[in-house]
Amino acid sequence: MKSRRRRAGEEADEEEEEEEEEEEERRSCG
Repeated sequence: MKSRRRRAGEEADEEEEEEEEEEEERRSCG
């Protein structure tokens, strides 16, 4: 998923934020 972020660059700004939130939730859960 990280490579996808780098490829999209600024276009995936919104998606990037969502992914980060999901990662935080996963960390807090597990």
